Amino acid sequence: MSAPTWDQLRAGGYMIVERLGLWAAVYPNSAGAVALVSQTGGRDKMDFLDFGVDEVPRVIEKLQAALQVAEEGRRRYEEAEAAQLAHEVVMRAKEASS
Repeated sequence: MSAPTWDQLRAGGYMIVERLGLWAAVYPNSAGAVALVSQTGGRDKMDFLDFGVDEVPRVIEKLQAALQVAEEGRRRYEEAEAAQLAHEVVMRAKEASS
């Protein structure tokens, strides 16, 4: 069986990322595995990674662990950005009042 097209993956509800420069989907393939397919902008070729059914729970576990770390990193980044913005506002206010 040939690989599905992006239109077929979209119609099947398998898309996980669809933005400028990156497309990704997860779908059950005809060989009884779970396939992760991606393509980056400017490339003609789809890249495939197949996981056996018995490997999927570990993939999910590792994705969840990575997500927790990423969320904490994003929170710290946003807090630092907010603090920097507040500092800049205070500095501008001081300069304006001088």
